[in-house]
Amino acid sequence: MARVSIVLPVYNAEKYLDEALNSLYRQTYGSFEVIIIDDCSSDASAKIIDKHLNIDRRVKVLRHDKNLGLTDALNNGFKNARGEFIAIMNADDICLPTRIEKQVQFLEKNLNIDIVGTACIFFGASPKKINSYPLDDDIIKATLLFSSCFCHPSVMIRKSSFVKHNLQYEKPQPIEDLDLWIRASRHLKFANLAEPLLRYRIHSTQISFEKAEEQLKQSNQLRKEQLNYWGIHLSAKNERVFDHIVAESLDCIDLFKDIPDFIEDLETQFSERFFKKGTLKKAIKKTLTVQ
Repeated sequence: MARVSIVLPVYNAEKYLDEALNSLYRQTYGSFEVIIIDDCSSDASAKIIDKHLNIDRRVKVLRHDKNLGLTDALNNGFKNARGEFIAIMNADDICLPTRIEKQVQFLEKNLNIDIVGTACIFFGASPKKINSYPLDDDIIKATLLFSSCFCHPSVMIRKSSFVKHNLQYEKPQPIEDLDLWIRASRHLKFANLAEPLLRYRIHSTQISFEKAEEQLKQSNQLRKEQLNYWGIHLSAKNERVFDHIVAESLDCIDLFKDIPDFIEDLETQFSERFFKKGTLKKAIKKTLTVQ
């Protein structure tokens, strides 16, 4: 049986799907299955999938009779995954050849870690750049309060940990991954690899482009709910600072000057129950890329 299940949701992905799948065939680690979930595509995606079913016996497909959305597609893939580890993949991205091998090796050596992501190379509509993420559990979870802590399609998950805590995607796009990471952070340990092992394609039809304002608003609300879950309360002044940090916008100099007081208030309330002193400050600096 395959050790890794690669879950790959597809919806009208004819333009990039061949390239995404071919990148999986070039993996240096071979014990995997590819579970494609065709979410009732109306383009040539189904024909491309049929072609790949004949190219590699590790490829399997689940077909939806109607479009259910990314959340249901991912959950269907997870439900049918037989591997010990589940890797997430987008139909428009490209895995570098050693991605699966290095993530499996990491999870084998670090049995306390349940989810591991990687740095990513952004390319396409925006200038090519490497996007890195915090490496250790403590700083990842602190960063989660303010910005992205994983590149979603770079993640590999220890399946038994998700089953144990009955974790699955619940919210619809564009916050399905953030909501999952927030709930998972209450039970599981996180990590990221510093090496970029995924090429993440940027293009104008991405949901993050089309629903950017909605995504920011809903993400902000999720993060405040996480603070409430931990018993952290923000004053009106600090809530305003928090909103601007999440939006990565501190165009008002007065707000910038308020950051030290904001950090001190949070650290006092957390009282090292969840984060070591200084961790929140590092997370905020990472979010704002200042100093």
